Amino acid sequence: MRIEKSLLIQRLLLVWFWVLTCTGFINDEFLGSNPTLKSASLLLTDVTILLLALWTIREKWDIALIISYFVISYWSTCIVNGLSWLIWLNGSRVFFGLLFVVPVLRYFWRNEYRYARFVGEVDKTLLIYLCVQAVCIVWQFVRYGAGDRVGGSLGFNYSALTSFSIYIVSYYLLHKRIDNNHFIYSLKENWYLIALLFPTFLNETKISFILIILYFFFLIKIDSKWLGRMAFIVPVAAVITGIGLKIYIDTVKNPFGETDMMEYIAGQDLEYEANAAEYSIMHSTYQYDIPRIAKLGLLYEEYQENPQRLYSGYGVGFYKGSTNFMSNPFAETFDWLIHGTNPYLFHVVIQLGIAGLLWAIVVFVSLFLRPNGIATHRYVNMQLFFLSYVLLMMVYADYWSELAFSFIVLLSLCLSWYLPDQGEVDVAKS
Repeated sequence: MRIEKSLLIQRLLLVWFWVLTCTGFINDEFLGSNPTLKSASLLLTDVTILLLALWTIREKWDIALIISYFVISYWSTCIVNGLSWLIWLNGSRVFFGLLFVVPVLRYFWRNEYRYARFVGEVDKTLLIYLCVQAVCIVWQFVRYGAGDRVGGSLGFNYSALTSFSIYIVSYYLLHKRIDNNHFIYSLKENWYLIALLFPTFLNETKISFILIILYFFFLIKIDSKWLGRMAFIVPVAAVITGIGLKIYIDTVKNPFGETDMMEYIAGQDLEYEANAAEYSIMHSTYQYDIPRIAKLGLLYEEYQENPQRLYSGYGVGFYKGSTNFMSNPFAETFDWLIHGTNPYLFHVVIQLGIAGLLWAIVVFVSLFLRPNGIATHRYVNMQLFFLSYVLLMMVYADYWSELAFSFIVLLSLCLSWYLPDQGEVDVAKS
């Protein structure tokens, strides 16, 4: 039986999505966290999205972004830093999400039938995804307590990433169901989408308290009824946040740590942070994680000492290759600095310098400015929520290098573009 091409691509993409988002949990809980399986799964999903993009890409702008990335990264990695093409190709995998997800998704926005069928199936898939996260997170919480092991279906060490995905998926599904003329009723009817946020308070991710504020704030359409909706949503958000905080305090050991919040984010002086990290590398089994803002400061100091690398960076391969392939040799030089959580701004600039940063800015700006295929109207609130993710990631974490994060968040952005003839029905939801 012959399957229509667009339906085949849709099914392959959704199977790929479940492999991408569930292999971690299966591996960690039932296969002993096999590193070979994890590495093979990541490689398989990377290659699959590459092949799907080559099969579906149509827009010249997407092609131009991909070609420009490979020109910049090859120049930085192989010409300026003299590294091998193997390191270049393997190291580029951390950019596959930004490079190849949108071209595949755009394929479904090329005609109305393909678009309607895809969105209908995606809505079901995303609701199931939220339910799967709830089951997996509760399972992990019962077994291990709150912490990094509570990463949902993505597995160990994906706790914050999973929280980000839960908020944006729940937001999309609720936003789609909100009737701004019957706002309170809509919330009551879709209470389960809000309830599915509560697992995020079981995994020790402080960022959830920021995300829940953004979540409710961007649900509210700004119009003549804004104050009335705000008067209702603020107490609701406060109650939910209070319950979440109570859960967090009751389940997390030493929930507020021994340092204040500014020190947690920015660290102490840069000399102290550098010395502490280098000392832990040489004398301790515990590797010191430099706070995010301090990493940006230390990166700035590094480029002051080596200005010849400012525009090119040190080449890709810092974050891929340690298991099965060669990694960038500079990764060993800077292992004390890149260990732990890296802001995406740091992630890009240390590898590709100012040239890579300018490329990334063009990519993100184009996502907002260019209509998505035949969908030329936008849900403003959804795109503002997406923008908050872009800005947070610049200083919070390099999750854009994770294919699961890139796919879920970029999918939400694509879904924020709608067809003109939907305006009569859906314009109140924007």
